[in-house]
Amino acid sequence: MNKRNILALSLVTAAIFSGSVMAAEIEGYLSYDSDYVSEGRSNLDGAGITWAGAAVGFDNGIALAVDYGYSDEKADYDELGLTLEYGVSVADFAISAAYTRLEMFEDDEHDNEIAVAVAYEGLEYLIPSVDAVYSTEANGQFVEFGLTAPYDINERLSVEAYAVAAFDFGYATAANDGYNHTTLGVAASYAINDQFALGLGYSYHIAGSDIDDEMAAEGESADNESLLSVGISVAF
Repeated sequence: MNKRNILALSLVTAAIFSGSVMAAEIEGYLSYDSDYVSEGRSNLDGAGITWAGAAVGFDNGIALAVDYGYSDEKADYDELGLTLEYGVSVADFAISAAYTRLEMFEDDEHDNEIAVAVAYEGLEYLIPSVDAVYSTEANGQFVEFGLTAPYDINERLSVEAYAVAAFDFGYATAANDGYNHTTLGVAASYAINDQFALGLGYSYHIAGSDIDDEMAAEGESADNESLLSVGISVAF
């Protein structure tokens, strides 16, 4: 899955993923994650990873994004993601579809992903959503059902708490299907001025039966994972 973390999403692409036009034509970010967690799993055995990226949105609902992550704390790993997305608002629903090309140069691997997302924005303090992604390399799907509670403390400081229940259908592992994990998290963004914003995020990932079965087959027990993110974004 395109593994941009929740902090990067809240810092840079909130306007794109809500289906509206970005306030700034171009935005970029730089962030650090204490671990590389995706699909409820630590991908780098607890090693941190640095991310940098940029996104641009157009009046017609099309958005382009590029993200690059690199880690050399335990082993050299890098990942480049190029995303083309189209978003539209229908009544109180924000709907988007995206294609992402992933290149992992150090591992000499690649992937193509097709994703769709729907969020209901008709409630004042709660946004339910569903996201689904298909991987051509894994030939499987991954589905997430989420609840996000955003809140503006003042004009500069905003926070959001979120919960996600995820289900794997041949995406993360071919051997097992079903309930993958639950994520609980919080993210905060502080606008320094009209251009720069600081972000801080924390998430806790609780292993589900899909991960339990995968680790049991390897003679190990599943671990829950946690992730701390810090970052800065800039709007041009």
